[in-house]
Amino acid sequence: MNSTIGTANDRLGTVMADNAEIGKLVTVPTDVILQELGDEIVVANLDTGVYFALNEVAARTWALLREAPSIDAVVSSLFDEYEIDEETLKTDVTALLEQFQQHGLMQINRA
Repeated sequence: MNSTIGTANDRLGTVMADNAEIGKLVTVPTDVILQELGDEIVVANLDTGVYFALNEVAARTWALLREAPSIDAVVSSLFDEYEIDEETLKTDVTALLEQFQQHGLMQINRA
């Protein structure tokens, strides 16, 4: 999964990311926005200026992380949708989630 990380020079769109409901795997801070740009989705933290340009797989992972009760559920859904071995997929999802957290784009909700 490729994600482009950079510094936003301006505010990317006006659609704010909704916070996850209680019981969900992740919460998206209120200063994070989502913007569709062609085939990509840009996720930006307005507070830090950091953004990710998500390709199709990374965008699908983002959506599943917002909906799923666990990382294993995300991996299972992606495994059903894409041709990739499960161990590589789990490693990639975990690495992507760590990048999202590190850059303030998403927070894991621990039970």
